[in-house]
Amino acid sequence: MAVIINNENNYKQVVAVAAAGCLVYVRKKLEKKRRVWMKMFREEFNDQPLVRELRENYPDDFRNYLRMDGHTFDLLLSLIEEIIMKKDTVMRPSISAEQRLIATLRFLATGRSYEDLKFTTGISSSLLSAIIPETCKALYDVLRIEYLKPKPLAVKHRTVAKHTQNCTEQLGVDD
Repeated sequence: MAVIINNENNYKQVVAVAAAGCLVYVRKKLEKKRRVWMKMFREEFNDQPLVRELRENYPDDFRNYLRMDGHTFDLLLSLIEEIIMKKDTVMRPSISAEQRLIATLRFLATGRSYEDLKFTTGISSSLLSAIIPETCKALYDVLRIEYLKPKPLAVKHRTVAKHTQNCTEQLGVDD
């Protein structure tokens, strides 16, 4: 399209229109495409209502679903809740410690991929890839003190010495 500029006033108008067009074009390029955020999906399609129903009315199915009874789940949650809990922001509410633990236990119980697990938890796979290792680390840090006690060094030495003595006796080696 050719524009004929007769005078200074027309020139300024053409430049103003061109600048406005460029500005609109640049703004459209810079705007990110808005996606349907996972929050809406998370609120409607997560497994928390199912977990509550199983826990209240079907304790055997709850045990099968999370591979533990309600008491054990509550105990684990109370141990790690402060560690894995995040704060709500102005932008969105955080994923609760209970949801984080449920997602982690389902991952450990089923071995499903994050992509597959996102449909039952309502949490994006990229967020699951951060939540699950973080929750596993919290579980390890809390439970290792009580349940993963290393053997005392003296017991290890006695075990090795006894094993060595048994081997030398079987081989017929004399001191």
